[in-house]
Amino acid sequence: DHQAELFPQIPVYRASVGGVGAGLMGGKMVDYQALGKTAAELVVKIFSGTPVETIAMIEETPYYYIFDYALLQHYKVPDQLIPADNEILSAFDTAFILDNREIFVSVSMGISCYPRDSHAIDQLIMNADTAMYEVKNRGKNHFMYYHHELKKEMNRKIEIETMLRAALKGDGFKLVYQPQVNLRSGRIDAFEALLRLKENRLGPDQFIPIAEETGLISEIGRWVAREVVDQIVRWRKEGLAEKPVAINFSNRQLRDKDYVSYITTLLQQHHVEPRFIEIEITE
Repeated sequence: DHQAELFPQIPVYRASVGGVGAGLMGGKMVDYQALGKTAAELVVKIFSGTPVETIAMIEETPYYYIFDYALLQHYKVPDQLIPADNEILSAFDTAFILDNREIFVSVSMGISCYPRDSHAIDQLIMNADTAMYEVKNRGKNHFMYYHHELKKEMNRKIEIETMLRAALKGDGFKLVYQPQVNLRSGRIDAFEALLRLKENRLGPDQFIPIAEETGLISEIGRWVAREVVDQIVRWRKEGLAEKPVAINFSNRQLRDKDYVSYITTLLQQHHVEPRFIEIEITE
């Protein structure tokens, strides 16, 4: 009941806090769980030097924490809170020493305001969550106030994600092979495999970002590789000359550590020479 009295006066925040450890070999994600409670205590300590007055950790993963926190102060319009938001961000600008390592911490903050966004506490928290994940998708280390367009965007993303999952299960993808023509000879030197949905005109510029956000890009990338190798084999059986095929490779697929061994096995099983597969990393 006491909380219910406070919420009409304050914004609802949700923050994701993650870090990168700097070393001689470059940056790497910090395993917070391996560091134990020390990392969580560090984050709370950083927050303590900001306008934040209450804070609670609600989720812990190996690479980031998610917190709920509040500024127990009156406000008239959300814009009045922006200086406080910037102060919280600034607190994470400098590196911190943790377990004899220099740690750079980033924070992604989502903010939902009563009564503009909702009168229900649970909905306010969900709204803040939506805004937080949008910040994470856009590059982290910033804050965003929830707005109703975010809900539309989220629903659209869920719709596309559902469509992509159905396509993976139900043979809903196809590849279009764009020829690369030698201008001097007029002959086709190679092809580029372009991914399309069979039953939807949604372009790759619309569904690939969603595939990357949801992690489906790895499974889709393996499907593309398998289909390209199968196509090269079909051309061979039909007596056609084998040509190199370029496959678009998202930088998010770099997380698929077994991709190289996967495609190597594919090539060996189908007796396709590696020179017939070209990997093009997209920006």
